[in-house]
Amino acid sequence: MKVTRSVKWFMRWNALALAGLATAAATVGGCASLSAAGGETTSSKVELARQAEDFCAGVPAQTRAQGLLAYRDSFAGATPVSEDLQVGKNKISRHSGEMIALRAAPNITLPWLDRVNSCHVALVQAGSLNPTGSDPFVVPGTSVAIVETYAGYALSIKASNDQALKEVIARTGTVMAAQHEARQPSLTAEASAE
Repeated sequence: MKVTRSVKWFMRWNALALAGLATAAATVGGCASLSAAGGETTSSKVELARQAEDFCAGVPAQTRAQGLLAYRDSFAGATPVSEDLQVGKNKISRHSGEMIALRAAPNITLPWLDRVNSCHVALVQAGSLNPTGSDPFVVPGTSVAIVETYAGYALSIKASNDQALKEVIARTGTVMAAQHEARQPSLTAEASAE
């Protein structure tokens, strides 16, 4: 089978894209290594700042600051993420994170969402950004996976320990409650409109 130049180019590009996704996944999963005391060395801060520059190229400033919360108006709901564990001969299900459903919208793609999240997380890790206390996507000890679904996207936040899990659940609840309240018109506003 003869391989054309365009096929070779596509294969190289695909390999580079996969390497970039692996780097992005490592950065997202790298939240676990971010200490509360900020014990990173100067060289690691410089490297994190360089990564943030790479991930954030072309991402608008407001979207950089908000990360995936910039799309909270399109959040459709949140559900627990469970994983099955084998303990001896028994299989048990354990709550391991939260999944937020994001409705499809114009100009939102899977690579763009991944880039926005990678940018936001890199800025937080580099110390260039202090996220809101309700941002579930930057909890230390978590990893974020984004997959396309029939009606949009699934933003899955998986915690590596119980403390991170509690924080993810609390923050996701706060974001979803605020988003729900923003959609519900107040009774006094409805009465005054009539």
